[in-house]
Formats: sequence, C-alpha cells, structure tokens
Amino acid sequence: MQGNLRWLSLLRPYRWRLALVLACQCGQTLAALLLPRLSAELIDQGVALHDTRLMGQLGGWMLLAALVQLGLSLVALALGARIAMDAGRDLRGALFAHVHSLSLAEVQRLGVPSLITRCTNDVLQLQTLLAMILTVIMLAPLMGLGGVAMAMRQDVRLSGLLLVAVP
Repeated sequence: MQGNLRWLSLLRPYRWRLALVLACQCGQTLAALLLPRLSAELIDQGVALHDTRLMGQLGGWMLLAALVQLGLSLVALALGARIAMDAGRDLRGALFAHVHSLSLAEVQRLGVPSLITRCTNDVLQLQTLLAMILTVIMLAPLMGLGGVAMAMRQDVRLSGLLLVAVP
C-alpha cells in the first residue's frame, strides 16, 4: 500500500490538470449521450412530420455536439498524455536519485541491468498505464453512468432491465 501512495503522491503536482481531464471527459460523455436523443427527436419530430426547418436545426445541434465531443476528446487526450509523460519524468528522477544514494554493495546485489530496467522499462509501463487510465479507462464508467441515467430518464421501469443485462 505504501508504494501505491508514493505513486499517487507523484500526481499531486498535476491535480489541476487531472481535474481538467476529468471535466473534459465528463463533457465529452455528455456530448456523446446527447447525440442519440437529438437523433431520436430528428426522426420523431422532423422526418415523421416533414419539418425541414426542425431537421436543419437538429442537424446543426448534432454537428455542434459532435464537434464539442471531438474537441474535448482531443484536449483530454493531449492533457492525459502530458500528465503521464511528466509523471514518468518525475518518477525517473526520483529513481535516479534513489539509485545514487545506494551503496556499492546494494548496487552489486540488485545488479546494474536490473536497475537500468527499472529506470526505463518499468517507468515506461507505469507511464503507459497512467495515460490509458486518463484517456480510455476513465471514459468507460462515465459513459456507463450517463447511459443508465439517460435510460432511466426515458423509462424508469424499462431501465430496470439494465440491472440484469449489464452485469
């Protein structure tokens, strides 16, 4: 547990950027969840009633939602990658400082190749994991919760099927 807390403490300087990534991911999710609702309204109100003015308006709103989704996705991706790179740099620096504090006997016991691997490959793996968490993995629960909320907004009784179908 102590190692996990140290890894999380490396993210402390990036808490505002992390909050911005979360906000972008939430906005991206809302925009993505808005599209099916607009599409349903386009078909039900516009196409079914042959209202070309409404179809144009709803099409414009759909385009705007898609552009907002794309923009927020790109910002979240860039910020997430930057946070991961900066955290990896900080971790490599901390590891380098720690290796320099080791005695010669400790370095020989651990082995130079092992230390090099830990300072490069292991940090790269953690950096990649952090980038994946911030850009992909964070989005799935947000989309799931948003989808459940949209389903419940549509029909509460019918959305109870989600409790059976999703697990």
